[in-house]
Amino acid sequence: MLRKSRCWICLLVFWGIMMMGIIAAPGSAAADGAWAGDWITIGSGTPTVSGDMYIGDPSGIAVDSSGNVYVADKLNCAILKKGYGSEVWTAIPNSPFQIGQHCPWAVAVDPSGNIYVVNSDKWNSGIIWKYDGAAWTDITKGVVFNKPSGIAVDSSYNVYVTDTYNGRVMKLPNGNSTWQTIGDNTPQNGNFGFPVGITVDNSSNLYVTDYRDETGSTYGYLRFLEKGNTTWGSKYFTGQSLLQPSSVAVDKFNNIYVANTKAKQIYVNLSGRDYWAYIDNAFNSPYGVAVDSYGNVYVTDQKGYWDNKIYKHQAWATQLGWTTQPGGAPSGNNLYPQPIVELKDGNGITVSADNSDFITAALTNPQGSTLSGTSTMQLSNGVAAYHDLNVNNAGTYTLTAAGSIASKNVTYFGANESGVTNFYDLPPAQMTCQSSSFTIAAPPKAATPTASPVSGTTVANNTTVTLSTATAGATIYYTTNGSNPDTSSPSGTSVVITGAPGTTVTVKAMAAGPGLSNSDIATFIYTIKHPGVAAPTANPPAGIYGGAQNVELKTDTEGASIYYTTDGTDPTTSSSTIQYTSAIEVTTDIIIKAVAVKEGMENSPVVTFEYIIVVFAGGNGSLDTPYQVA
Repeated sequence: MLRKSRCWICLLVFWGIMMMGIIAAPGSAAADGAWAGDWITIGSGTPTVSGDMYIGDPSGIAVDSSGNVYVADKLNCAILKKGYGSEVWTAIPNSPFQIGQHCPWAVAVDPSGNIYVVNSDKWNSGIIWKYDGAAWTDITKGVVFNKPSGIAVDSSYNVYVTDTYNGRVMKLPNGNSTWQTIGDNTPQNGNFGFPVGITVDNSSNLYVTDYRDETGSTYGYLRFLEKGNTTWGSKYFTGQSLLQPSSVAVDKFNNIYVANTKAKQIYVNLSGRDYWAYIDNAFNSPYGVAVDSYGNVYVTDQKGYWDNKIYKHQAWATQLGWTTQPGGAPSGNNLYPQPIVELKDGNGITVSADNSDFITAALTNPQGSTLSGTSTMQLSNGVAAYHDLNVNNAGTYTLTAAGSIASKNVTYFGANESGVTNFYDLPPAQMTCQSSSFTIAAPPKAATPTASPVSGTTVANNTTVTLSTATAGATIYYTTNGSNPDTSSPSGTSVVITGAPGTTVTVKAMAAGPGLSNSDIATFIYTIKHPGVAAPTANPPAGIYGGAQNVELKTDTEGASIYYTTDGTDPTTSSSTIQYTSAIEVTTDIIIKAVAVKEGMENSPVVTFEYIIVVFAGGNGSLDTPYQVA
């Protein structure tokens, strides 16, 4: 009964801790991000590449600073290595492990690439090995380990081992020949039950997975020891949800990963968050978990001989980045080059598995301008490539790209006030990035329109004025009411001038077109002619006459005056021109030119009357007596 009561107390304490928050690495900063990639298989029990080793029974996993991956394979009784960029797994040579007796369980790598192995698969061998690239060395130093399960090395080359069945955590300081106990099963020193996985973050803080059996149930813990401290902290997991923790890893962003083997899940605590999440995958029995310097996550999954897997997942997407910055262009023309935005991890590497989220580009400071084109693009392999963005006004701008990036197959959980565990989708991460500046230039200016007839001409009513511009492809916009035209005004090259006689009509025109700035506005003024005066007529009409004639001129326009000349010049109203007042006596050959005028009306056309006078010397015009010309 006492242990059962203690169990309920533990649960109450746990729920209280859940409400207060979750552990985070001391001094860590929150890194908003999204689990936007996907799992890929990088090793299996049925290799398909020539020269590749099969994965027999994987447990621990580690990654060095060069990206080489190492797996402790109990069935092959070897440390398998997959070189960075390689497609095959190979065994580290000259290993001291013996199949059926001394097989590796966990593996770690120090900053220099030396490999450390916990050898405890059979017969409680409990040997700790170091491989320097040439030879294997036993660094157990006489310590009796009982089923050690985890191993880690910090940046100072201190080695840490979880001595699982002895319930303690051991440390071999760099350059020292004596192992030290830094955690055990006493309340004042961590209160460990069965410590399993162990890792060190970039700040040399230590993390250990641990579990206890209480009243027949397994409860998991994540314990941590801050650098320079001697007091362990711990996090009691959600009831029985962490059935039996194995490995633990911490990435460069201080996200913590725990392999929850029996629950067939990988748990993650996002740095700075107050909740845990689990990452879905078709895991069978995930055991080892590791992260590389880029934040990629690696997991060993024990599915049974030919179906064992080694998985890799891209790092958390934490940022958007401009692969191609937007380039300048004349206003209204497409930016060149068109910008490209990529979803990236914390190292600037593209998270290429995202093909579903959308990225929207906008002017950071529009200044009254408009960004046109397809401004929202769906990611394709983590890339949003724009193709028709343009800005309508000249100026210097930047673009801001923004996206709501959803995590794929990640569920976080926490307890409510009633102690009930709730599960939620991980909220999307809001990411933005601002481009470098680019300049939009004013486009070439269209040539100012010209008109025919020219401005100032007096024209008849309904006269057509022809407009033109020297800029090819430009459209002419005009008005006839005195207002300034714009691109909503009537367009064309022919304008009909109408109005009352004597009035003026003002035509204003400008030229505009794609990729052009509007021309200056041209102004053309026309006066509408009055009706013309009727042309003069002559009596007798022009012709050949046999004697002198009195020629009368008249016009049908009442009140009009007639002016004429007899010297062959066109008549005007000047003093050199004769104003008609009475009949003109014609006695010799003569050419009369006449014009009719009236104030307020257009002058009549100039008309010409030619008279030939023939003088006869005799005859009567008959056949017998024809006329005789003098």
